[in-house]
This record gives sequence, C-alpha cells and structure tokens, in this order.
Amino acid sequence: MIHKRFWLPLMLCAGAVLALVPALASADGMTLTLGTTAHLIAGVEVDVPITVSCAPLPPPSFGTVFDMSTVQVEEAVGKAIAHGQGFVPVVPCDGASHTVTSVVIADTSSPPFKKGQAVVTQAFAEFCVNTPTGGVCDSAGSAPVAIAIKR
Repeated sequence: MIHKRFWLPLMLCAGAVLALVPALASADGMTLTLGTTAHLIAGVEVDVPITVSCAPLPPPSFGTVFDMSTVQVEEAVGKAIAHGQGFVPVVPCDGASHTVTSVVIADTSSPPFKKGQAVVTQAFAEFCVNTPTGGVCDSAGSAPVAIAIKR
C-alpha cells in the first residue's frame, strides 16, 4: 500500500521519466528475488536483502542508468499495521546476480516494526538507459513474500 502522500511525487517522477524516454524497449532479462530474513534496526528500519540480475543494457547515449523502484513492507503490530517503503538500489546490468539491501523506513503514521513475521507486499524495479533510438529497460517484480524480521 502506497501512502497517499507518496502518490503525487511518484506520479510526477513517473511522468518525468516517461518524458525523457520517448520509446521504451525491454531488454527482457531481469529477475528480482527477495530474501526471507530481514534485519531490524531501532524499530524504524527494516533491511531487506534482494538479489537482482538483469541482462546487459546498451551503453547510454547520455547520462547513466536511471531507475524506478519500490519495496513495501507491512507487519501486524498488535491491532495496527506497521508499514514502510524503500527502494531497490541500482545494480550493474551485466547478467550476473547482485545482492543488495533495500532500506525500508517505517511510515511515521504507523507503529514501529518489531521482530516477527511481516510481508513484503510489493517489490518492483526497473532500470533504464537512454540510447539514440530511445530508452531500453529491464524490469521485474515479485509477488508478496513472507519475511522474518530479526535483530
């Protein structure tokens, strides 16, 4: 669930990216795999391990790889739901697997996270480059995945 205060910036960012990339093509080769154990820091941060692999992208004609991504975690805490959002760090699209950490920060309108079971309700990443003929992207997502939050 994306908190409503994130919708406008998210839509503006998506619009800006689409304006920069007149024609998107897919490199068709990205995978995104979530770890099953996350690390809790001070109740407000959950570090979720993610393994990402993407097919090689062509060299960009200008700039570098740009991305759009989101990782959302929800956890039942008493009668409330702790929730937060993070991002998938950019990895080299070289065909190899890269394990990175998504830092998910608890939303201030929810209770803090705690040790226990949670769900990554959404994980999505898209890495793109601009080329002379348009943009080329790799993208992948994950179905909801149960994780154990540990200290």
